[in-house]
Amino acid sequence: MLQFPLFTPREMSKLDSGQVMKTPKWSNYFDDFSWPCAFYEVDEYKSLLEKCGLKPQRVELKQIHMSFQGKEGLTGFIRSTLNAITARIPEELRQEFIRDLVDKSVENNPPDSRGSIYLPHMLLEAEASVCRDYLGKSDHRESIPVAAAKMPQKPAITSGCPGDKISAL
Repeated sequence: MLQFPLFTPREMSKLDSGQVMKTPKWSNYFDDFSWPCAFYEVDEYKSLLEKCGLKPQRVELKQIHMSFQGKEGLTGFIRSTLNAITARIPEELRQEFIRDLVDKSVENNPPDSRGSIYLPHMLLEAEASVCRDYLGKSDHRESIPVAAAKMPQKPAITSGCPGDKISAL
Protein backbone atom coordinates (compact mmCIF):
# COMPACT_ATOMS: atom_id res chain seq x y z
CA MET A 1 0.00 0.00 0.00
CA LEU A 2 1.26 3.44 -0.88
CA GLN A 3 0.09 6.53 0.97
CA PHE A 4 0.42 10.02 -0.46
CA PRO A 5 -0.33 12.86 1.96
CA LEU A 6 -2.01 15.57 -0.06
CA PHE A 7 -1.76 19.05 1.35
CA THR A 8 -3.74 20.52 -1.51
CA PRO A 9 -4.92 24.08 -2.02
CA ARG A 10 -8.21 22.96 -0.45
CA GLU A 11 -6.41 21.86 2.72
CA MET A 12 -4.32 25.04 2.71
CA SER A 13 -7.54 27.06 2.69
CA LYS A 14 -8.58 25.24 5.87
CA LEU A 15 -5.27 26.19 7.45
CA ASP A 16 -5.35 29.85 6.44
CA SER A 17 -8.48 30.56 4.34
CA GLY A 18 -6.24 32.99 2.48
CA GLN A 19 -6.50 35.32 5.44
CA VAL A 20 -2.78 35.72 6.08
CA MET A 21 -1.57 35.38 2.51
CA LYS A 22 -4.01 38.07 1.34
CA THR A 23 -3.20 40.68 3.98
CA PRO A 24 -1.42 43.83 2.83
CA LYS A 25 1.59 42.70 4.86
CA TRP A 26 2.08 39.49 2.82
CA SER A 27 -0.04 39.68 -0.35
CA ASN A 28 2.67 41.08 -2.63
CA TYR A 29 4.61 37.83 -2.16
CA PHE A 30 1.66 35.82 -3.50
CA ASP A 31 0.39 37.93 -6.43
CA ASP A 32 1.36 35.34 -9.03
CA PHE A 33 1.28 32.29 -6.79
CA SER A 34 0.06 28.96 -8.12
CA TRP A 35 0.61 25.53 -6.62
CA PRO A 36 3.73 23.93 -8.13
CA CYS A 37 2.33 20.41 -7.72
CA ALA A 38 -0.49 18.62 -9.44
CA PHE A 39 -3.31 17.15 -7.36
CA TYR A 40 -5.16 14.42 -9.24
CA GLU A 41 -8.47 12.73 -8.69
CA VAL A 42 -8.75 8.99 -7.93
CA ASP A 43 -9.39 8.04 -11.58
CA GLU A 44 -6.32 10.00 -12.68
CA TYR A 45 -4.14 8.16 -10.13
CA LYS A 46 -5.52 4.82 -11.32
CA SER A 47 -4.60 5.76 -14.88
CA LEU A 48 -1.08 6.77 -13.81
CA LEU A 49 -0.59 3.47 -11.99
CA GLU A 50 -1.70 1.53 -15.08
CA LYS A 51 0.61 3.53 -17.34
CA CYS A 52 3.47 2.63 -14.98
CA GLY A 53 2.72 -1.08 -15.35
CA LEU A 54 0.84 -1.46 -12.08
CA LYS A 55 -2.59 -2.99 -11.66
CA PRO A 56 -4.64 -0.86 -9.21
CA GLN A 57 -6.39 -2.95 -6.55
CA ARG A 58 -7.70 0.00 -4.53
CA VAL A 59 -7.22 3.74 -4.89
CA GLU A 60 -9.12 6.11 -2.61
CA LEU A 61 -8.98 9.51 -1.00
CA LYS A 62 -9.57 9.62 2.73
CA GLN A 63 -10.10 12.65 4.90
CA ILE A 64 -8.09 12.43 8.08
CA HIS A 65 -7.19 14.93 10.76
CA MET A 66 -3.60 15.75 11.48
CA SER A 67 -2.84 16.45 15.11
CA PHE A 68 -0.26 18.97 16.28
CA GLN A 69 0.89 19.53 19.82
CA GLY A 70 0.18 23.22 20.20
CA LYS A 71 1.59 26.07 18.18
CA GLU A 72 5.08 24.55 18.30
CA GLY A 73 3.97 21.39 16.51
CA LEU A 74 2.05 23.31 13.87
CA THR A 75 5.00 25.67 13.36
CA GLY A 76 7.31 22.72 12.76
CA PHE A 77 4.89 21.24 10.23
CA ILE A 78 4.58 24.48 8.28
CA ARG A 79 8.32 25.11 8.36
CA SER A 80 9.16 21.63 7.08
CA THR A 81 6.39 20.91 4.57
CA LEU A 82 4.93 24.07 3.10
CA ASN A 83 8.07 25.18 1.29
CA ALA A 84 6.11 26.16 -1.84
CA ILE A 85 4.52 28.88 0.27
CA THR A 86 7.18 29.85 2.78
CA ALA A 87 9.97 30.04 0.17
CA ARG A 88 8.21 33.02 -1.40
CA ILE A 89 8.88 35.07 1.74
CA PRO A 90 12.36 36.59 2.19
CA GLU A 91 14.34 34.56 4.70
CA GLU A 92 14.57 37.41 7.19
CA LEU A 93 10.74 37.61 7.29
CA ARG A 94 9.92 33.92 7.03
CA GLN A 95 9.59 33.19 10.77
CA GLU A 96 7.27 36.16 11.18
CA PHE A 97 5.10 34.91 8.29
CA ILE A 98 4.98 31.40 9.76
CA ARG A 99 4.05 32.85 13.16
CA ASP A 100 1.21 34.87 11.54
CA LEU A 101 0.03 31.76 9.68
CA VAL A 102 0.08 29.67 12.86
CA ASP A 103 -1.75 32.36 14.86
CA LYS A 104 -4.52 32.61 12.24
CA SER A 105 -4.75 28.83 11.96
CA VAL A 106 -5.13 28.48 15.74
CA GLU A 107 -7.79 31.19 15.65
CA ASN A 108 -9.66 29.18 12.96
CA ASN A 109 -8.98 25.78 14.59
CA PRO A 110 -8.73 26.28 18.38
CA PRO A 111 -6.80 23.69 20.39
CA ASP A 112 -8.65 21.12 22.43
CA SER A 113 -8.42 20.89 26.23
CA ARG A 114 -5.04 19.13 25.95
CA GLY A 115 -3.60 21.80 23.64
CA SER A 116 -3.77 19.68 20.47
CA ILE A 117 -4.65 21.36 17.18
CA TYR A 118 -6.47 19.28 14.56
CA LEU A 119 -6.49 20.12 10.86
CA PRO A 120 -8.38 18.27 8.14
CA HIS A 121 -6.10 16.63 5.60
CA MET A 122 -6.51 14.39 2.55
CA LEU A 123 -4.64 11.13 2.19
CA LEU A 124 -4.48 9.14 -1.02
CA GLU A 125 -4.11 5.40 -0.45
CA ALA A 126 -3.23 3.12 -3.34
CA GLU A 127 -2.85 -0.63 -3.42
CA ALA A 128 -1.50 -2.06 -6.66
CA SER A 129 0.31 -5.08 -8.01
CA VAL A 130 3.06 -5.31 -10.60
CA CYS A 131 2.26 -7.13 -13.82
CA ARG A 132 5.01 -9.65 -14.66
CA ASP A 133 4.69 -9.23 -18.41
CA TYR A 134 5.16 -5.50 -18.04
CA LEU A 135 8.50 -6.24 -16.42
CA GLY A 136 9.39 -8.68 -19.20
CA LYS A 137 9.48 -11.66 -16.80
CA SER A 138 6.56 -13.62 -18.23
CA ASP A 139 4.47 -14.01 -21.37
CA HIS A 140 1.20 -14.05 -19.46
CA ARG A 141 -0.40 -11.50 -17.18
CA GLU A 142 0.41 -12.46 -13.64
CA SER A 143 0.50 -10.14 -10.66
CA ILE A 144 3.13 -9.85 -7.97
CA PRO A 145 1.99 -8.04 -4.78
CA VAL A 146 3.73 -4.70 -4.21
CA ALA A 147 5.40 -4.59 -0.79
CA ALA A 148 4.51 -1.79 1.61
CA ALA A 149 6.69 1.20 0.92
CA LYS A 150 7.46 4.50 2.57
CA MET A 151 7.06 7.33 0.12
CA PRO A 152 9.31 10.38 0.08
CA GLN A 153 7.65 13.66 1.04
CA LYS A 154 7.17 14.48 -2.64
CA PRO A 155 5.97 11.25 -4.30
CA ALA A 156 7.61 11.02 -7.69
CA ILE A 157 4.99 9.86 -10.13
CA THR A 158 6.13 11.60 -13.27
CA SER A 159 4.15 11.79 -16.49
CA GLY A 160 2.80 8.29 -16.10
CA CYS A 161 4.58 6.96 -19.19
CA PRO A 162 5.75 3.33 -19.09
CA GLY A 163 9.42 4.38 -18.85
CA ASP A 164 8.77 6.59 -15.82
CA LYS A 165 9.22 5.32 -12.31
CA ILE A 166 7.33 5.58 -9.04
CA SER A 167 9.95 6.25 -6.43
CA ALA A 168 9.61 4.49 -3.11
CA LEU A 169 12.02 4.18 -0.21
